[in-house]
Amino acid sequence: MKQETYPILCQATIKGQEKLQLYYARTDDVPAYAIATAMDPRAKFQWWVDEDWEEEYICSAKLSVQMEWQDNFKPEDTLNQYQEASMINGFRMFKRKEKGDQLAQYVEEVVQDSESNAEDILAYWKSRNSQWPQLSQMARKFLTIPASSTASERCFSHAKYVVPQERHAMKPETLKKCILVDSWRKQLIDM
Repeated sequence: MKQETYPILCQATIKGQEKLQLYYARTDDVPAYAIATAMDPRAKFQWWVDEDWEEEYICSAKLSVQMEWQDNFKPEDTLNQYQEASMINGFRMFKRKEKGDQLAQYVEEVVQDSESNAEDILAYWKSRNSQWPQLSQMARKFLTIPASSTASERCFSHAKYVVPQERHAMKPETLKKCILVDSWRKQLIDM
């Protein structure tokens, strides 16, 4: 688009991009976005590479995922630890087999088909639960975050019909009950 042909449109576009960048930059402050992207078997870390993201952001995203894994989900390191096992004929020592790091195994796996839908992603993690129990738990934690708060927004918008100006002093508990009864009424009408 030529700036001299559509100067107002170009200025509006630039201002819009600047505003979006302000909000978009906030995703860097919270690791949930990076972790959810990495836990999507269709994306993993390859998505950022394919979409030409800056190397600095890719490294930061990997670090966020690794830190969340290390701090909250990675099982205790059992490599080369000996445990006693009770046996009928006495005690003996055994060595646990090396299982390897679940996150590292997942990252090494081939990226899944990008045509899969969200239900397939959750099914993927359910099917991997026995192989990677802690990593599956981490994936479920971050992949089940609702993308929007539509339900709560809908409830908030509905409250204006329950609390007209004449009832503005209604107690919160009474308001909750009114909204609940109204939702039951709507369900009965739909039946």
